[in-house]
Amino acid sequence: MNRFLSTRWVIGYIIVIVVALAIGLLILLQTNHDHVIVNKNPNPYGDLKQSFSNKLLSVDRTEQLSAAPELDAEVKKILNVLNNHVIPPNKVFSFEDWFDEQKMTVSEKAKSAVAGMIYEISVRTAMETGERYTHLILPKFSKSGFDVEVRNGQKNLTVRNPYRYSIQLRSGANIALDVYTNAERVTLPKISIENKAIPFEKVLLADRRGSGTNLPQGAVNGSIVKVFSVIDSGEKQLVSRDFYPAQAQVVIKGAASETAPEATE
Repeated sequence: MNRFLSTRWVIGYIIVIVVALAIGLLILLQTNHDHVIVNKNPNPYGDLKQSFSNKLLSVDRTEQLSAAPELDAEVKKILNVLNNHVIPPNKVFSFEDWFDEQKMTVSEKAKSAVAGMIYEISVRTAMETGERYTHLILPKFSKSGFDVEVRNGQKNLTVRNPYRYSIQLRSGANIALDVYTNAERVTLPKISIENKAIPFEKVLLADRRGSGTNLPQGAVNGSIVKVFSVIDSGEKQLVSRDFYPAQAQVVIKGAASETAPEATE
């Protein structure tokens, strides 16, 4: 009997110890949750420096903004304020949160243009993209594969730096963002873009009140844009897939044009 009671006490002690260890481990994980550093870059980045002297790449929108000159000044205004902004390791950059802190007044189109540049930087540096939206039709100021739509209080862009080094954004020449890091060396992924056009269709509408009117301005080809990250072996990994539906060409036919083909048969 005593032996049975002793066995039960031993089992009880073991259970208490296991539960205590489990609770302690849970508390430890919870306490360090915000300090976990994840480095998903398989390539060595070398030592970290005090200064941001290593330029990784430059993202330029001079060509795109030349087709939308009304946004030129607004985009440059945002880039000047964004100059020297640092995305620290294991931190999320929210475009809307950052913009709200700057107390600027610009159009949503200008904000979308700059957000698209930041998104391209995120893709080309293999950072993580959280929230991202695209336009229904690719605007002139956007770059295919790196389109972002920002709408006040509704649509945002968020990216996360998963590395042990920081990313610094600098306003470059013309309309560009240069990307620097405090890592000694960083190997960037190769990016491949595939763009498949979707032809528009013609829609015929009968309107006997008119004599026949063509509305070609509504015709827009759609597209499917796929962005791939190409690893050293040549294998492609899909990063994003953007879909822009085609808009049909509407043709209104009058009574005269409807009966003309029958008369010639």
